[in-house]
Amino acid sequence: MKILHAACLLRPSMGIVKQMSEEKYIVDKLGLDWSVRFFLPKGQENMSSIIKEAKYTNSIYLNRFIYKLFAWFFIRIEYYIWLSQQKEVDIFLIRYSVHDVFQLMFLLLSKKPVFLVHHTLEEPELKMNNNFLGKLRYFSEKIIGKFCINASYGIVGVTNEIVEYEKSRIKNNSKRSLLFPNGINIRSHQNNDVFPNLSTIKILFVASEFSEWHGLDLILDDMKSNNNPSFELHLVGKLLSQDLECAKKDSRIILHGIQNKEFIENLANQCHVALGSFALERKNMKEACTLKVREYLSLGLPVYSGHKDVFPESFKFYKLGKPKINEILNYATDCSSYNRSIVVEEARNYIDKSVLTLKLYTDLKDLTNL
Repeated sequence: MKILHAACLLRPSMGIVKQMSEEKYIVDKLGLDWSVRFFLPKGQENMSSIIKEAKYTNSIYLNRFIYKLFAWFFIRIEYYIWLSQQKEVDIFLIRYSVHDVFQLMFLLLSKKPVFLVHHTLEEPELKMNNNFLGKLRYFSEKIIGKFCINASYGIVGVTNEIVEYEKSRIKNNSKRSLLFPNGINIRSHQNNDVFPNLSTIKILFVASEFSEWHGLDLILDDMKSNNNPSFELHLVGKLLSQDLECAKKDSRIILHGIQNKEFIENLANQCHVALGSFALERKNMKEACTLKVREYLSLGLPVYSGHKDVFPESFKFYKLGKPKINEILNYATDCSSYNRSIVVEEARNYIDKSVLTLKLYTDLKDLTNL
């Protein structure tokens, strides 16, 4: 059974590239007949070794609106023509593209099973942009999206919330669906296995750029009324201006700015607990499956967060709670009796890319009878 997981994007984020790069590494390691391919404009080949270059265009299409509009059409025409030529593929996994009529045509014409891979709640996300173009995209997705989901063989979502949302769009609870959470390639880290002394509890909060939905402002607000001096909040990343001004006034907050992976790993080794996000409702979501949480756990750090993830309630190293410092400190104290290696091993089945990919492969085989 040969699987192709493909994505077509004009400007891919590093998060997307990282996810698909790790997936390629894992399927090669497991020896699966599974290809992972990006389809991108020329000039972005150095982002990853998995890129399939689009040969028609150049950077001018990405820098001016009218050219970018044409690029959106042209790259998709070439992409779906290329996909239709992959005759040896048994199952297609296609990263979902909003209001994409070419995607719909491919779905209708394909004789092979095509699963659409969804990473967000598309309509609510588009609706947040209230200008004319945003409204046009929202209404286009509202119409075209339903036809695409209906025409697909099945749905793949990174969270249960996303899977159920996609089903609700077509009012079909029996639509074939699979869960494929984000995961990482767990490598061995040279961490101290025992947590540091609890005399000063160190809390880690990382984001490349803090956004409103991270809810850092909620943590900062709670700290204003908390006089406990026995903890430190370590912030790694670029803060919003109002949060930065507030953070500078509290000596318990350590600002590290944007740092590399090695720095974050060394800092995590000194910390007791890490934070997820606390205001996901600001982008109309209740669940998330972030790489940040998986990276924390792979470093042996328990996670305290304000949103639901794929972890069951019985999993003790991911705690759902409110942005309250005292509750975070109590959780860090409770987890300090465990070794970091226990955190990693108990998290493995939920975050290890090899475990998640092998499960999806088996599920796809069972669902398609191939």
